[in-house]
Amino acid sequence: MKNLFNQKQLLFIMENGKPEKKENDSKTTFPKEELAQKIKRKIWKDVYIRVVAIFYFFQGFYQAGEALYITKFLTDFAGFEYDRIALITTLVNIPLFLKMFIGLISDRVPLGKLGRRRPYILIGSLAYIPIFTYMSTLKDYNPTWLILLVSGKFAWVLVDCTLDALTVDITPLEKMGKLQGSGAGGRMFGMAVSTLVISSIGSAVGWDKAILTIGIIGAMQMVGAIFLKESEELYKEPSPLTKVLKKTFSSPRYWYGFIFAAVFISLGGVYNLGTAYLKKDLGVSDLKLGYVAFIFGLTAALGAVISGFMCDKYGTKKVVKFLSISHWILILPWIFVRNDSSAFLVYLSAATIGLSYGALRPPTYRISMELCPPEIEGFMFSTLMSFANIGDFAIAVQIVGLFTNYIHITYAFYTLIPMAIIAVLILPKLDVWEPDKSKDGKNGK
Repeated sequence: MKNLFNQKQLLFIMENGKPEKKENDSKTTFPKEELAQKIKRKIWKDVYIRVVAIFYFFQGFYQAGEALYITKFLTDFAGFEYDRIALITTLVNIPLFLKMFIGLISDRVPLGKLGRRRPYILIGSLAYIPIFTYMSTLKDYNPTWLILLVSGKFAWVLVDCTLDALTVDITPLEKMGKLQGSGAGGRMFGMAVSTLVISSIGSAVGWDKAILTIGIIGAMQMVGAIFLKESEELYKEPSPLTKVLKKTFSSPRYWYGFIFAAVFISLGGVYNLGTAYLKKDLGVSDLKLGYVAFIFGLTAALGAVISGFMCDKYGTKKVVKFLSISHWILILPWIFVRNDSSAFLVYLSAATIGLSYGALRPPTYRISMELCPPEIEGFMFSTLMSFANIGDFAIAVQIVGLFTNYIHITYAFYTLIPMAIIAVLILPKLDVWEPDKSKDGKNGK
């Protein structure tokens, strides 16, 4: 029996290379993964952090602008009821369900010497211009409008998932927190600015001009293809796909990662219901809601940048544990928001929840980056983000919504505390990177 085991072990080493165990690290790392980290450090430039921030600013601007336009068009121009609006919104977002497969195409199908990421980012970014130019000429709802909007969403998915994968390709472990902090911060800031700019353009000079602005800003995401570089070595002679997928999904670490992405990010889902509470129960005006969204976006951007920096400096584990406690303190002002509350309290609540909402993103994204094997980065990161979206828009909303039948909605936000506990308990199973203080934090354990 022992000889049989030795033969199987020898065969495994011949096929995959001899595993190397790093000191003080329970995770087995294979030579190809070590090579990937060496290549990342070789091609990495600190300026990429700013490039990613600019890219996600444009993306956030586009996302918020598109959402405003769809709401405006379907309610004011088309005059649809809520049931039809819900159906059209679902149809428009169909490309989101294809994200992981688009990521997989990017992983495995490079476009010649152009690379496997940058060409897709460029194609998707340029597609916005004809789509939104044509859309700006449409004044009434028709199938062409829907097809154009779905095409725009597909372009967004193509750009988003390939840029995400490219950041995994090029970012060393010790830089992932700063990069994700700048990216999340840039997106939140872009959304805050867009909320004011697009609505102002639409009101002042017409929504056809606002639509063109959204398309132009969307096209500016091509900065990710122009200024970020990729290495051919990272995808040269890839292993069989089935072998990589089997190795990945047979490891409990990745399944714990899916759970973590869903439960930890769900804590920020309170904002999704908080705005509905302000609008539906308190009757807050659209103008004041615009200010709430702007303040929220600014503090969320600040929270993301600070959190990303802290992840790299002190370690993601410590940041997750800190946020699992501080989040409940930061959302305390929501408890006191009622019909007779001052505008100051409403804005303060938006600011504090925004700070926490933004801070929750970098640890989740950073851990997701670490859980992406070198040969299926796009597929894996998109899959992890799908679980994060489930936590953000399904778990949080359903749990809080259920308890609103028994307690006030502002108290119901605290029913998500078990999600924070689960996230902390899962942390040791993820074996995340930690800074090595003995080497000035430049390498990790």
